[in-house]
Amino acid sequence: LLNEQADLQGNTIILIGDSQMIGGKKGDWTNKHMGPKLESLLTARGANVIRLAKGGTGTSFWNRVLEGRGTGSAKKYTMEYLKQFNPTQIILSLGENDSARGDYGKNEKVMKQFFEKNALPLMQKLKSITPNITWFGPGHRFMSAKGPKADKLKRGRLLTDQFLNEIAQQTGVSYVPMLDWVSRDERFKDLKPKDIRYDKVHYKDDAAQYYAEAIAGKVAPPGATAPAAVPSATTT
Repeated sequence: LLNEQADLQGNTIILIGDSQMIGGKKGDWTNKHMGPKLESLLTARGANVIRLAKGGTGTSFWNRVLEGRGTGSAKKYTMEYLKQFNPTQIILSLGENDSARGDYGKNEKVMKQFFEKNALPLMQKLKSITPNITWFGPGHRFMSAKGPKADKLKRGRLLTDQFLNEIAQQTGVSYVPMLDWVSRDERFKDLKPKDIRYDKVHYKDDAAQYYAEAIAGKVAPPGATAPAAVPSATTT
């Protein structure tokens, strides 16, 4: 089991993400989210974990923050701030909020330009801090949603996954698609949608634990077997 290993001893890992990654205060409802559970799993394996998260954010937000143009509680999360931890690797879980760009990818050109303007420099900045960057793409439970709105969301997620994967290959970032992680986990078969995502977006309780485990299972020490760049899902 992951929690019984100490393979990440001596590693400093920075986690960066949106509201799926947020939470942490004792008794806070956000403790149900994936982020605190992922932090616990990696800490149990011996890693020193720094978790940075902000709800509703995506690539443009974190690109600005690293440049020193952030505001509020995230203002301090600059390149210099991250460098002081001397991270052995940085792990991101981003893309869900960006999938609405270009009317959820209906205008592919607009979406592609957005990622080239924001995701590309973000990956390059992070690579200058440590060569070991792993980006986990947005997830989506396609089988539980139907109708025009579901089709729009699916299109946005698929194209986001595609463009992020392409840029990751350009920059040498390991990209891990997460679009079908739910359908591959047998434990979800007995869970109702409301037991998986309490507000149709955020995974909770056991489902959040499974999400954290799906990510943690692909995190390896630098030099060990790491998640390879995987061909992303396509719209075909």
